[in-house]
Amino acid sequence: MERKVVAFLGDFYHQRVPLEQVVQRVLSSIRDVKLETQIPTAQNMEHALEQTPAMIILGAENRINPEDEVVQCWLTDNIDHQLEAYVAKGGSLVILHSALASYPSDSKYRKMIKGEFISHPPEGEVRYFCAEGKCPFSEQGHYDYTVIDEFYVVEVDEAETHVFLYSESETYGKGLAGWYHAYGQGKVICLVPTHHMEGLTHEETLRLYHSAFEWGLA
Repeated sequence: MERKVVAFLGDFYHQRVPLEQVVQRVLSSIRDVKLETQIPTAQNMEHALEQTPAMIILGAENRINPEDEVVQCWLTDNIDHQLEAYVAKGGSLVILHSALASYPSDSKYRKMIKGEFISHPPEGEVRYFCAEGKCPFSEQGHYDYTVIDEFYVVEVDEAETHVFLYSESETYGKGLAGWYHAYGQGKVICLVPTHHMEGLTHEETLRLYHSAFEWGLA
């Protein structure tokens, strides 16, 4: 049976097309999946949730116009409740990179994904690796690779999720880069890598995304 996936990709600081190409490429290798891509708006999200897709991929921050004097955000209170209910009732939510950023700390969204972006220093070499030697939500195993990237400083509710992927910078030390958990009857997985096309198309990032998408759809 065909499984519908809706991906909300791209924001002011992250171009939609490169991430869309990567998501399409990865999902094309997974059987029985129909992908629909959307610009992140409250109206688009509400429409997608009405269809109850098998999985929602979110690769966008909350702010629509972050450099304007009056900043608008797409996550309304109503959408916040609807999205949380979708996952709690059995939906899967995949959070990519910037979707960790600028969401209210007291929102259901923040409580559901168990983490948030705090800051990042200037770009440099960032190593991503699975300390246990095997990615526990997938049979595809170990990750250990280095790309030029933003070193995301994140806050994660480690006691409420399973951290499996770490980041490391020679200058800035060690950080958290991937975690997953059940939420009600649904699933949530959050992935920090990566900001640039070079990192997004790295063989290991593609493999990581593939594992995450398969886990969400299982």
